Amino acid sequence: MASAYCKFLQTSCRFILKNHHVLPKPFTIPVSCISTSKKSKDTVAVESILKPVKTETKSTENVDRVKEWISYGFDPYSESRDRWAFHSMFFFSVTVCIVGGTFVLMYQPDNRMRDWVLREAYLELNRRERDGLPLIDRELIPREKITLPGEEELQGVEIII
Repeated sequence: MASAYCKFLQTSCRFILKNHHVLPKPFTIPVSCISTSKKSKDTVAVESILKPVKTETKSTENVDRVKEWISYGFDPYSESRDRWAFHSMFFFSVTVCIVGGTFVLMYQPDNRMRDWVLREAYLELNRRERDGLPLIDRELIPREKITLPGEEELQGVEIII
């Protein structure tokens, strides 16, 4: 199984190197195939023997292209536009979105009034201690203001306590 895998890697590397015409010079790709069987060699080196195929006409090639320029993927024809788009995109995505978004989330107003409720509770506790009232009043709403239904109105209604 391991030898079949090594053979597959060798043939695929050779196929890629034969069909890839952008490589500037021959180079060696190390391929490691580790197996449990006893072998004398664990690493195989695949060498590129073929030279890049030269085209007959140079009219299709872009003369302004820098020889060793690798595009970031934003503009394949202009190096300056490609670098500008790359750097501006990362500046806006990191600085504006992450830093600015964190700033907005941390300093937005308290729309659920979580802080207000806690402050109001402390103020009410201080007022009750200062006035000598109990901290929790049994009659938060006075009994005169509460109207309960009579016995006739509750007839036939199941009361669950």
